[in-house]
Amino acid sequence: MKLTSDDLLRFGIADEVIPEPLGGAHRDPAGVVASVLTAVDAALTALSTIAPDELRDRRYRKFRRIGSAAP
Repeated sequence: MKLTSDDLLRFGIADEVIPEPLGGAHRDPAGVVASVLTAVDAALTALSTIAPDELRDRRYRKFRRIGSAAP
């Protein structure tokens, strides 16, 4: 059995999957870096609007769910 990035997303372990170019990231390293930076910037922007206590609570709940039967 293979565990994929889509599985990690579905299980709530990953927050987002950044698509690779056809053939793999090594085919367009600059494009992949740009995609990753864009995703990180968007995530940090979204997270910056949430109070620190709420972020801690969300993180706690997320990691407590990992490995449980229900996502």
